[in-house]
Amino acid sequence: MKILMLLRFYGDHLKWFYGKNPGLGRLSYLEHKERIARENFSWPLRLLRYASEKGFSSDFIVVNDIPLQRKWVAENGADERSWEKTVAEQIKRLKPDILWIDGIFDLYGDFIKEISGYAGKVVTWIALPFRKEIDPRGISVLFTENPGTYAGYHDRFEKVIVLKPGFDGEVLKLLGSPEKEHDITFIGTISPSHAERADTLAFLIRNGIDIDVFGRMDQPGFLSDVKAILSDMVRKRKGRDIGKVSPEGKDILREYVKNCEVIRTKHRGPLYDLEMYKTLARSKLTLNTHIGLACRYSGNMRMYEATGSGACLVTEGFENTPELFEPGKEILTYSHKEELLDKLKDIIIGKKWKETGMVAKEGQKRTIRDYNMERLFEKVKPALEL
Repeated sequence: MKILMLLRFYGDHLKWFYGKNPGLGRLSYLEHKERIARENFSWPLRLLRYASEKGFSSDFIVVNDIPLQRKWVAENGADERSWEKTVAEQIKRLKPDILWIDGIFDLYGDFIKEISGYAGKVVTWIALPFRKEIDPRGISVLFTENPGTYAGYHDRFEKVIVLKPGFDGEVLKLLGSPEKEHDITFIGTISPSHAERADTLAFLIRNGIDIDVFGRMDQPGFLSDVKAILSDMVRKRKGRDIGKVSPEGKDILREYVKNCEVIRTKHRGPLYDLEMYKTLARSKLTLNTHIGLACRYSGNMRMYEATGSGACLVTEGFENTPELFEPGKEILTYSHKEELLDKLKDIIIGKKWKETGMVAKEGQKRTIRDYNMERLFEKVKPALEL
């Protein structure tokens, strides 16, 4: 059984990776790709690695890694065309039994039709109901962490499987037992689609909470981002999307820009791969806020990365949160930014780091026990069988 996984990395992630590995130009396509597999700790690639250990033949393509894709073209006598055409040619030559598309909407619809007959079953992972229509034709299985993801499309798939991303315990062997260098961290994307996240972080910083902020920060546009911000905030508060952009939206965008100026005073740059896990492991406490598109449903990847690495996770207390972790014992939760501020002040002023350390240990135990690669694979495996 041959699985081929199509991945797309953030542009900043690729830039970061190439900056860390200046000698990649001298490597062959396979050597170059092996370096990615060795250094990348995203759960899809770790799941692929686990599947290989269980007897599946597995491979992956980073569709937007242009230098790597050019190597494949040069080494395989292919014509250099658009990245979509190059990926299609790779699929036609590899002929996978299972084609896993990791939420790359460009590769739905006509693309799947083009490679029909060269791939067996097509499955996809989508984490959130993004603000665009999708074409699910030809896709057999939808994997998602959120049952609300494209709920109106569920009857157009053979199966919809709700699962939680897994934490690879192998990471812990590489982390060792690091000292806690950071009291409070936040690691994640800050963009117009994460307006409420930016609002929360800026509120904490303005009120004296010292946070080391890591991650990608998008430089906002103006009118083109108004709807994204409004949609994020309205969905999170009311569970629905918005219609027309109102004058209030422009005020929200201006507030977002102001919040970003505050956050930049604590911003330490992006982090990816093992360096991200190392920073989480060195954090006494790390904050998490879901994007508004999650519609008040817990389960983003940061929850498992943080707890698995040994940080005390502080996240929103949504209705389903207790199904994942026990609040107060395995994680800490909050309902709104004012309550979060009070909790953090209580921890800092009361010097309750021993208590947060106990929560971190319990959270790590839960993740290692319940959200590991073995359990994730067992959840995914039935959908991979032809």
